[in-house]
Amino acid sequence: MHKEVDDFDPDVLAILTRGGVEITFVTASRHALDDKDYAVLLWSAKSMTVGVSEEYLYSEIDEYVVDGILNAADLDSEYLEEAVKDAVQEQAVSLFAKKLTEVFDNAMHGVDDPVLHNLDYSLERLLDED
Repeated sequence: MHKEVDDFDPDVLAILTRGGVEITFVTASRHALDDKDYAVLLWSAKSMTVGVSEEYLYSEIDEYVVDGILNAADLDSEYLEEAVKDAVQEQAVSLFAKKLTEVFDNAMHGVDDPVLHNLDYSLERLLDED
């Protein structure tokens, strides 16, 4: 499930809801993600943040969405009527959400110790260091 938001921060790719948890996908450099394509950054009981590398976004995810659109309908965009353009846009959003769901599932499999990514745990550690 996805929702559309008009006033995203420029680094926010999308916000998906899964099992009552709001998952925010943000862009980051691959270097910031320890040279990974994507990684779980933080989570709490009701929200999670997943970082997606800009390189992965512009190669894998963009290609996935474009290929899905082209396979769905081989149409020249100059001649598309408004209804068809809306259908193509809806399909693009749907494919984008589907790919981000795959990213989320794969990122979750890569988490060895989920406690380290928990927001409450991280805040406690910061407060203990004072």
